[in-house]
Parts: sequence; structure tokens; C-alpha cells
Amino acid sequence: MPQHIAVTDCATLDANAELDSLTQSLAPDEWGIVPVGRSGALLWNRVAPEFSRLLASPTQNAVVLVPSGVSASISELWDAICAADPTSIRVLNSEVLAKQDNLSWLPSLAPRKSVSVPQGVRSTFQSLSLGNSAEAKAVRAGVLQFWDQLEPSHQQSQAVEGKGRRRAPDYWHAIMHRREPDYGNSKYWFRRVGRHDLFLDLAEEASGILDCSSDNAAEEWAHDLVDGGWDAFEFVDFCQETAGNEDSPLSVAAREIQLTEMILLFAATLEDLNAV
Repeated sequence: MPQHIAVTDCATLDANAELDSLTQSLAPDEWGIVPVGRSGALLWNRVAPEFSRLLASPTQNAVVLVPSGVSASISELWDAICAADPTSIRVLNSEVLAKQDNLSWLPSLAPRKSVSVPQGVRSTFQSLSLGNSAEAKAVRAGVLQFWDQLEPSHQQSQAVEGKGRRRAPDYWHAIMHRREPDYGNSKYWFRRVGRHDLFLDLAEEASGILDCSSDNAAEEWAHDLVDGGWDAFEFVDFCQETAGNEDSPLSVAAREIQLTEMILLFAATLEDLNAV
């Protein structure tokens, strides 16, 4: 009987041989996470499993290697991995799967309803001992933003506006208004944020995403967004321009860039929290 069972919602390429090899490196009671796609790899390699497992169902952005002793249906798996000891979760990278397109978990540019989050996941989130610093509230604002819970996220970030080592609460505040959407208010908060350390990585990632877009306008947007460094205000305009048709190639690119931005910001927010 196999010690682990591979479960995913991603449309993966044939990587069974590589998955079998990765599985052999796991202890029987360990969980394996094999990220799928650019954003999946970014999430699981930049954010510790204790937090990355909270942001979205892991089966949406990875192949989950489930210990055979875990009796959970696919619908219960998100709860089960959040209930697990985070030290039992290992990230195992596959070059094949990391390069694969995985656009199924891209957040909306202007969400109309929140993500359905199981109660067990909520309980794990609420039980985190984060404290009450500006950075802790920014972490909470970030998790809620991934769940498309805009107003609860807003309450967390607004309570500590202007605070934080790198003003992470204001950055989450700006994202919230961009998705609300209240584009002018979003730009106001981006002015409050100023230049952020993540802009360098975001510009590089965004350039790669737009290079892969089939839309003829992608090259012009890439010029506007990343030439001379990341332009957060231009990205607000890009989201406004593309939010009306989220299945269009240009909007898909905007959503992937938005997800990348949120992952990078969440990782930076955790760094700020750990430095307090």
C-alpha cells in the first residue's frame, strides 16, 4: 500500500515518475507539497507552510502528497492540512510542474463575493498567536484579502494606517481599494506607501507574465508598468482597464500579476512581523 496519495485540482502534465521519486523522500507521517505553476512555486517557496496553507486550498496551487493515514475527502483536505503540525509539511519542488500554467486560482480583480473558507481553516487562522502590532494586523489583512473578504481586511489595515516597518498595512489598504474597486482611493494609499522593497521582484515577475500574454497590447502595458521600475499607479490603471472581462488574455495577465504582488507582499509582511 502506498504511503502517500497524490491529490490536486490542477490540470497537471504527466509527472508521475517525478512525483513517485519525491514521495520516496517523505516520512510516512509527512505531508508533501509540490507547487504547480509560477505563482504556486512563488507562494510555497516564499511563505512558510504555517501561513501559505491558509491563503488558498493547497490543491489549487500544488500537488498534495497526503499521508495514507489521513482519512479526509478532497473537500475536507484544506481543513486537514491546516490541522496538521506545520513542521510535518515539506515543500518538494518539481521543475516540470513549476513551469506549468496554472491559472485556476487567480483572484478576481474586483471580487463580488468572498471565497468559501472551511471552518477548520478559519479556526486555525484565528488561533495564530500574532499579537496586536501593526505588522500583525497587516498579516490578518493579507489573509483576508486572499479570501476576498475586502471589508474585514479593510478594518485590519485601516486600524493601523501609517504604521509598520515598511507600511504593509497601507499597502494592503491600497490593494483593497483597487479591488473594491475605488481606483482613485487606491492611488491615494499607494502614494502613502511610496516605494516598496518588493517592487524590484514584482517588476521582473510582471515582465515575464506579460511576455507570455497573447494580447497585442501586452507589450505596451509592459513598457508602462515596468520600464524604469514598477509603477503601482499604472497597475491601478491596468486593473481598471481589464476588470470588465476577467477571462480575456490581458485580464488574466493582470490577475496573475495581482496574485504575484499579493504573495510578495504577504512574504514581506511576515518578514516585518518577525523583525518586531
